[in-house]
Amino acid sequence: GRPRPLPPAACERSLYNGFRLNGQKNSDSNSHVTAIKVTATWKKEKPKEEGEEEDAEKKYDYFPTDTVVANSDSFTIKKLLPNTEYEIKMVYRVGQDLGISGDSETITCRTGPLQLPLHCRLQVIATRAFP
Repeated sequence: GRPRPLPPAACERSLYNGFRLNGQKNSDSNSHVTAIKVTATWKKEKPKEEGEEEDAEKKYDYFPTDTVVANSDSFTIKKLLPNTEYEIKMVYRVGQDLGISGDSETITCRTGPLQLPLHCRLQVIATRAFP
């Protein structure tokens, strides 16, 4: 049978380009789960069309990023945009593409702001100190 859906992920840490997430490894030896697929989706509000009422329901474009990670309790997903809110859901994957579990509940996390690496910032400070 299909594996049970994962419980929702927990955002352990926000990175500027992704997240460190806590999930739940599937340890049921009969499930043949080989990986966890994480989908992180950001949405952008569509501009109102001409003639559309101001209080009309907002419409969005959705931009999902799928990452396949090992079947484990803790993992990192990257290649995401900085300072952006993502909706994150996960499924267990069985074999290469034999099947997947149902979706986990969705959680919302925000990536961190983009920062210069520390050594770059130190060089900028040092340059300013000695004109």
